[in-house]
Amino acid sequence: MNMNAQRFTIKSQDALQGMQQIAEENGHQEIKDLHLLAAMLKETESLVIPVLQKLEVNTTDLERKVEDALKKLPKVSGGQIYLSQEVLDILHQAEREADQLQDDYISLEHILLALLEKGKEAARLLQNAGVTPDKLLLALKELRGNQRVTDQNPEAKYQALEKYARNLTRLARQDKLDP
Repeated sequence: MNMNAQRFTIKSQDALQGMQQIAEENGHQEIKDLHLLAAMLKETESLVIPVLQKLEVNTTDLERKVEDALKKLPKVSGGQIYLSQEVLDILHQAEREADQLQDDYISLEHILLALLEKGKEAARLLQNAGVTPDKLLLALKELRGNQRVTDQNPEAKYQALEKYARNLTRLARQDKLDP
């Protein structure tokens, strides 16, 4: 099954480049799900951080755990960097997620869903933070509303609500609401 790079949104393409860069910086030869998650957490203006925060994940803590896990991977000097079978499986699953949601392009949220289903170490970290595929799908639907991914820059559309809306439940729990 061949993947069409054109089918990825701009943010997804950025994250895919980012995971390679993270692998290079850490001296890792094999790009794993951890590199992908690390790159996705660095993507600003995507739905990844807002959707995880909606699920009450401490994203700073998650980033730190991903960094710690990356440090434990074997370092190799020289040699060609390559995608692990796991990451390929995740990307193929992301394509299936996009199809199921009737989206034309593969965005970071599709990759996040796929990571949970096909990933190993990164999936474990997400699950330990309380993220399940069902909860994630529900939170995504709330954030996206009825928007579909019909172009390569969908984040611009469905982030508007997140920029102007506040999570009242979270603010209430933190006693930050004025009566």
